[in-house]
Amino acid sequence: KLKSSQSRNSRVLIAGDLNFDIIDLLPRLPEEDEEIFITNRSMTLAGSAGIFAHAIGKLGGEAYFVGKIGDDEGGRALCAQLERVGVNTDGVIRVPGGMTAETHIYVDETEPGRRLMITLRGVFDDLDLRELDLASYRDKVDVLHLCSYFVLPKLQPEMSRIIRQAKDLGFKISFDANSGD
Repeated sequence: KLKSSQSRNSRVLIAGDLNFDIIDLLPRLPEEDEEIFITNRSMTLAGSAGIFAHAIGKLGGEAYFVGKIGDDEGGRALCAQLERVGVNTDGVIRVPGGMTAETHIYVDETEPGRRLMITLRGVFDDLDLRELDLASYRDKVDVLHLCSYFVLPKLQPEMSRIIRQAKDLGFKISFDANSGD
């Protein structure tokens, strides 16, 4: 567990995914072509990178988030959530006409482990960190945190180049290898 003095000294650049999880509780999962009714809904900030940035902000660390969202209501709401905990979102690219990604999760309330997940990829496919000017963060951060390369196809071939460049700039590297598939 981080001591508060440690978290206040953390300066982290987080690059990756930011989306909403929309979680619907169902009395059970439906059969094919059956209509059933949702008993409860919640919506939460998601995306491995988004969750990490939010946590760093809540701990009092200095966090900078880089990613892509649609220039839509969802994207604005996500950035506002990050900003409320002190995360700098100046590096977030807002895509005009783009849709912010979201995952709809349908949970069977009789068997909470049973669920269906359906993701609207939105602008996920457009995140390309060749647009990221790491050198501009040299005096602002100590750590580069990368994650979700399995969700962001343009990030995959860039990963080793980004890590090399970050090391050359003197950053420590934090890599969430949550490999999905």
